Amino acid sequence: MRQSGKPAGAWLTFFALISAISAVFFALDPERFPYTVEMYSRLYVKTMLVIWVLIPTVLSISLAAVPSSFLAKLGLIGGTFLYSFLLGAVRYAFFMAVLRKGTLLFMPLLVFALGPMVDFVYVVSFYSMYISRVSLSLRSKGGIWRWSF
Repeated sequence: MRQSGKPAGAWLTFFALISAISAVFFALDPERFPYTVEMYSRLYVKTMLVIWVLIPTVLSISLAAVPSSFLAKLGLIGGTFLYSFLLGAVRYAFFMAVLRKGTLLFMPLLVFALGPMVDFVYVVSFYSMYISRVSLSLRSKGGIWRWSF
């Protein structure tokens, strides 16, 4: 496998492992399968509500010491929250369609591969891009963030 394909291979291995464990568990003891579609739906909505509270809270705290304008920080927090809301709604509709038309075997894969972990990836990505832009704008000011250059 080429070097650029290794992350995709790792993800595919991760997906296959989750699916295999789920299938074995379901085959050995289907009555103890942990969730129904309705339980998963309620859990997903509660998880998204917690994430929607955490995003502004964590970003506000992490941006407090960043030397940029209040409006820029508010834009990052609001944009990230809006992205989270839209992605959460689309993801919920997709998950429910897969689980209602497919099988419960997909539930662990949806949770572990496409669930809340994805939220942390884009929050960190947006924060990193913002910090990078702020640090580049401060490059001419020698005393501020000298360590970043």
